[in-house]
Order: sequence, then structure tokens, then C-alpha cells
Amino acid sequence: MATDRRARILEICSYPPPHAGWGVRVAFVRRHLEESGHHCQVLNTGKSRRNKSLNYLDVQSGFDYLRKVIRHARQGYFIHTHLNGDSIKGLVLVLAAEAVSVLFGRSCALTFHAGPEQRFFPKRQNRLIAPLYSLAFHHRVEYALEA
Repeated sequence: MATDRRARILEICSYPPPHAGWGVRVAFVRRHLEESGHHCQVLNTGKSRRNKSLNYLDVQSGFDYLRKVIRHARQGYFIHTHLNGDSIKGLVLVLAAEAVSVLFGRSCALTFHAGPEQRFFPKRQNRLIAPLYSLAFHHRVEYALEA
């Protein structure tokens, strides 16, 4: 009996991409996943998050964000979050998504995108926020995709 190895992935990040930045990298990841037969949804947490689109899931509020993350986790989606060291709001969104993953007994992935100048990372720059970053980085990824 063959098992279906296709995954369902929820990418949480700023999207759609401008012509640079992590949105572009996520677009490449999404295209590769879909070409490999996996299903990939993007939950847009960027500046255009309230705009409706067929290319991503919009986010109308904090409650709407949490509702959509919970719905996708319940449906078996693997959650892949993206974070930089320049946004407290982004950090809170990542921690919420990771908590939802834990509640559903799943691990999730975190990709950290940062240039040389970040306001809240590394630790020496903001000792009050550092424990939250440590918490965000402290999770296991046990899910492997086959191309």
C-alpha cells in the first residue's frame, strides 16, 4: 500500500515579495514545493496583509491571524514561520504560531532572516527581548519533505 508523501505547508511571512527580501525567497520555496507535488499556502503578515488575493491568505486582525493558524494546524498543515530581528510584532506572531503547533502536537520550522543591523537581535542589543527570541528558536523540526 503506497502512502501519500505530499505535505501541506503553511508559510507565515511578509508576502507577496517586493523585488528583494525574504518574500522573494519564500516565493521560490513555495514554487519548488508546489512543483514537487506539495500543497503550500502563504499567510501574509506584511504590509499588504489586509488585501484579498488568490496568491495568499489575508490577515485582517490578530484574532483573524490566530484563527487561520489554528484552522491550518487542525487540518494537518506543517507551519513554517519567518522572522527577523527588527520587529517585536513579528516575534509575537511567530511565538503564537509555534504555540499553536505545540498545542496540536506538531513541530514547526523557523527561518531567521537578518542583515547586519537588527534592532532587537542579538542579545547584547536588547536583553529584555532576548528571552523571547530564545523561546522562538527553541523548537524541533521533525518533518522532512521528499522532492
